[in-house]
Amino acid sequence: MRTESTEKSIRLVVLTKEYVTCGRRSRRMKRCFASLQRERAASGHLSLANQGVSMNNVLNDDGLNLLFLEARTHSAWLSQPVADETLRRLYDLMRWAPTSANSNPARIVFLRTTEAKERLVPALSPGNVDKVRNAPVTAIIAYDTKFYEMMDKLSANPGAKESWSQKSPAEIQESALRGGTLQGAYLIVAARARQSPLLRRSCHRNRNENSCRC
Repeated sequence: MRTESTEKSIRLVVLTKEYVTCGRRSRRMKRCFASLQRERAASGHLSLANQGVSMNNVLNDDGLNLLFLEARTHSAWLSQPVADETLRRLYDLMRWAPTSANSNPARIVFLRTTEAKERLVPALSPGNVDKVRNAPVTAIIAYDTKFYEMMDKLSANPGAKESWSQKSPAEIQESALRGGTLQGAYLIVAARARQSPLLRRSCHRNRNENSCRC
């Protein structure tokens, strides 16, 4: 039997699907999203504040816009180097995000030199070749199928290393691929979260060109 809460959830799912039709790159995205927000409110969906959730425990609109609502896939870059310390800070941030059994299977290689990037070119789709060549740094997100060797240090579960080492190669590969891919997404979110105000202003200035130079 459908309850009032269920009905609200169903309507919210429908609205979420409709939001996708606004088009992330569309000039009318904000107008479209505002219309959906009004429809969402009319459908009876309560905001977090109205549900009694402390706003101190959730991201404000600026945070949500930075990470999700106004985020873009970048196609061009500022001609500025990325310091080693910046890359370390990104890794130190993303490594705390959850993975299966806290396995952290991702292994990341950062490429800066022309020679290193050229070695990567044969593995790229044609549309990504110039992006990689022009980027100040490129990250290769890989995964380690022997991630379990660090499990005694990473996992709170006793005997985790031994338990994982006895799984089939297919199970280990599946978990490593899933976790490594997830950590690749975490790295993207971490990079968005650590953008400087200067880079964010540059992004906003270039949005009309359908590219974000960050």
